[in-house]
Amino acid sequence: MKILKWKYKDDERPKGKCYDCKLDYHKWGDIIISNNMWELINPTYHKGAGLLCPNCVQNRLTILKRKKIIKCGKGIKAMLWGI
Repeated sequence: MKILKWKYKDDERPKGKCYDCKLDYHKWGDIIISNNMWELINPTYHKGAGLLCPNCVQNRLTILKRKKIIKCGKGIKAMLWGI
């Protein structure tokens, strides 16, 4: 679990990819997390912005030592670290 940067400036943000691992956006399913949880791990300096794949979301939340159940794309629930 290695995160090179916690926040990315506008000119460092990859388009259509996870900011941390660079995985293409279309390679993972959507997940839903609370706004409060997202702001803890938001990879940008803009409120509500950024893309992180589920693995990188979990990595960031694990670093913060937070745990929560979230809903994944097709109604599947997953245990992730969060608020």
